[in-house]
Amino acid sequence: MSNPAYGKSLDTALIRHGLKLLCAGIHFDMGAALGLWHPRMKDFQGVFYDGKHVCSMDRGIAPEFKLWSIENGPIEIHPEKVQTTEGAWGSYTVIDPSDPTYPDGLVKSATFSDGYELHEGKLKKHRGFVIGQKCGPVVKLGWRHTFERLLYSNLPNITRRNLGIMFEVDMLKYPVGPPEEVMAALLEE
Repeated sequence: MSNPAYGKSLDTALIRHGLKLLCAGIHFDMGAALGLWHPRMKDFQGVFYDGKHVCSMDRGIAPEFKLWSIENGPIEIHPEKVQTTEGAWGSYTVIDPSDPTYPDGLVKSATFSDGYELHEGKLKKHRGFVIGQKCGPVVKLGWRHTFERLLYSNLPNITRRNLGIMFEVDMLKYPVGPPEEVMAALLEE
């Protein structure tokens, strides 16, 4: 199965079967089996190794990548844009001299860089916001998320090579590794 917008899709029943073949200690849906309730259990299932929760996985058909819902909410903008952006507002926090960011913020305050300002002897960190569309809760985790979490957990016989062969997917798609924010989103549950 494949949809260019969502990458290569995989049936989670096949993922479960393949993962059990690769690693005998993997099991699924322990919470549901024990009658425990979770607010997202209709959408996601737990992946466990020897009784310990490792990650979550979609139910049904899993897209390759995560899918988020879209919602309206505050989006951060550069504080200098607050004056020229309709509907925008600003706020600030006073940075205490004992804060580890204080020395760097003091240097940045000379040019208002990153919203730092020295005013009346107090270091302030300004932030700007405007209402706009942003990512809401995750709707589908995606199989790549599950595989990366399993790799991160260092389970026996779960390697990029073995996952690639078992599921006929390219697990070296990010040979150098994705940027930090992509990795953070990939591992977020």
